Amino acid sequence: MGITGTSREENEEGTKMSWRDNCHPDTKRGRKITRYHGSRELKEPIDKFKRKGKSYVSFGPLLGDFEVKRHGIFFTNKESFAKQFGIVHKYEIRVKNTIILTDYIKDKFADSIGAWSKDREMWIRVKYGRKNWGMFDGELGERFIKWLIEKGYDSVEFEEYADIEGKREMSAITTVVFDPCRINPKGSI
Repeated sequence: MGITGTSREENEEGTKMSWRDNCHPDTKRGRKITRYHGSRELKEPIDKFKRKGKSYVSFGPLLGDFEVKRHGIFFTNKESFAKQFGIVHKYEIRVKNTIILTDYIKDKFADSIGAWSKDREMWIRVKYGRKNWGMFDGELGERFIKWLIEKGYDSVEFEEYADIEGKREMSAITTVVFDPCRINPKGSI
């Protein structure tokens, strides 16, 4: 089962099952880390992500909210960073093979697309995109995650900054997890 799908499926006996019941045992192995996720959802936002495969991004009163299909589930190592996005939820995550997102990795992925291919526009987004989180949006995000999984990775990390009143005032490590089965909720903070 991929990142998207329904939250409850029926087993052969017709009994409703949680999507977590379908998780591969391997997802319970790996390095255990604690991370935070900010969301406007009071209940577990990861469950909603699992059902719809979409997240909602807010750009405040100027640009408002819009729906974006984001691939991967975003967490941060700092509770204060997660608060920018809403109610903070604490999670225990199990990751086995995390890659640090660098320009080198983006260049290798861009090479897999090809500068003169029919996907040139995607190649340009990878080569000249300014924000790392853009690598996980839409068709580009779907293709990037698939490429990383083929290389054996289950998560990505990168440093991110929060611009507060036009200044870079806070940095944090963002962890993007590909499979929600690797995530165990610890509750709202």
